[in-house]
Amino acid sequence: MRDRWLRVSRQTPCHICDKGDWCTLSTDGSVACCMRTESDSRVHNGGWLHRLTDKPGLQHNPIKHEMKTSPLAPIEQRDSVYRALLAELGLSESHRRHLLEVRGLPDSTIANFATLPLMDRDERRALAVCVAERARSHLNGIPGFYSEQGHWALVKTPVGFLIAVPNAHGQIQGLQIRADRPRSGAPRYTWLSSARWSGGVSSGAPVAVWRPELACSCTAWIIEGALKGLIASHLLPACVCAVPGVASWRAVLPILRDLGASIAVVAYDSDAATKPEVGLQRDALALALNRAGFKVKIASWNPSRKGIDDALLARAPISVDDWRRQVGQARVTAPHCHTGSIRLPDPARLRGITMPTARRHEGVSLSDFVRRSG
Repeated sequence: MRDRWLRVSRQTPCHICDKGDWCTLSTDGSVACCMRTESDSRVHNGGWLHRLTDKPGLQHNPIKHEMKTSPLAPIEQRDSVYRALLAELGLSESHRRHLLEVRGLPDSTIANFATLPLMDRDERRALAVCVAERARSHLNGIPGFYSEQGHWALVKTPVGFLIAVPNAHGQIQGLQIRADRPRSGAPRYTWLSSARWSGGVSSGAPVAVWRPELACSCTAWIIEGALKGLIASHLLPACVCAVPGVASWRAVLPILRDLGASIAVVAYDSDAATKPEVGLQRDALALALNRAGFKVKIASWNPSRKGIDDALLARAPISVDDWRRQVGQARVTAPHCHTGSIRLPDPARLRGITMPTARRHEGVSLSDFVRRSG
């Protein structure tokens, strides 16, 4: 299996998230396994498969970054430009109803969203001009914008709506796109990014931090998904760190320290109990948090409600227990020691992983998994 997959690198980055680590590419170039960007095909190592060509046997040569790209703009500039973009686009009535009536968000959160209509190149250029004028800023280094023939434009996007992704200080560090009708095999959620465009830049996959007023940051909840995190932060209410994917939890550790949090509540989807690719990452996160000195708890609810947002909207009870009681069938061999190992009871939990990391993780303790993949 190892010879069928190649690790990405800085010279040959992932074709999906543009990062030079962690992801893999099939040797024939037809499929990528991205650890950061979701698709309908999730694999047991926590990543997602993305088909790069409609013909499995067709060689897909890595895209080389020969075009001139820009360094990422400072957070102050990105925040100003993204707020201007959201204001220029506005939110359609159908999307507003969806967020307020279906998702249960208060009207005060609507400024974090904007509708992405179908736009041709001229309209995307005109939008870029209006955004730059409103923000009183140039667009160089802003993910999602690129320069073509002396004109700045927004990249072509699917029809849907934008979701703000703020940092711990409330500044918008990036934007996520939720497609209304994603094409077959395409993920519903993607990032507004322009890494492969002239003058563009990668968005990365930052953690969204939602801090409602009056919510104490001494306890922080860790949830997957920016939109889900916003909903949970207002319904709990609580400070929420929303990771972009179940396997993308490492960046949350320094954020929790900056927030001054002492208690971390892991609230991954209820399928963590039945899907090894989710459960393994949840368990690894819990152990890493414990080793970092946080008091760790795991939230659970009736599995008929997949996400915590679904459970909260249904007013289902949420149980919060010590992590050692909830980590999926794991046995803590040294409960009072930060270096104690948590061993998976059965290596079969990792069987079926089709990526090269399967052999590396099979049969190892969870603590070894965290150390090797950290």
